[in-house]
Amino acid sequence: MTGGVWVSGDNSITTPPLFKDTTFFVQDSTCTPSLRKAIFVKVNPMPSKKTSVSGNIIFSNQVGATYQWYNCTANSIIPGAKSPTYVASPDSFYKVVITLSGCVDTSNCFSLNGIMRLQSNSAHSVSIYPNPTTDFIKVQGSEYGKYNLVNELGQMVHSFELNNSNNFETIIYGMKAGVYYLHTDVWNITQQENYCIGIANAH
Repeated sequence: MTGGVWVSGDNSITTPPLFKDTTFFVQDSTCTPSLRKAIFVKVNPMPSKKTSVSGNIIFSNQVGATYQWYNCTANSIIPGAKSPTYVASPDSFYKVVITLSGCVDTSNCFSLNGIMRLQSNSAHSVSIYPNPTTDFIKVQGSEYGKYNLVNELGQMVHSFELNNSNNFETIIYGMKAGVYYLHTDVWNITQQENYCIGIANAH
């Protein structure tokens, strides 16, 4: 067999991320080369981490996987909750860890309204509301500070300051559905604090 693209002359290679099944060929590179042998790499897709809500039941949208549900409010595993559905309580938030063909992914923390909650252990006076939301968020503080709004990919989508000129508050509009993190760096505090914000599509 001939043709192909030369990738390495070593006895091992490290590939870039593979997004589809790929065949590599290996050959002895001595003076009398051996026949090439095919090495087939099967690429398994990541499981879907999307969830749906019907009544008081949260569904994992991934079929044929294994599941483990967690209580986000208590930050704990739910013993025995290993089916693709979970009967939820309205006063808590949940996530599911999905395993499919050796690949693992985790959903966001959702309540019965299908939206992620605010997660914050801040000791400082910063308010973010409404959260979760479908339209806008308002951020209020009591100290000078710089803020960066970051999406789940780590990309900054908005930055602003809270200070006397804006009465320590700002309103942000036009965000796409998803989960965002507000990185807070209060000017007289060296520790950076993170807040989590859920944005859902308006119904």
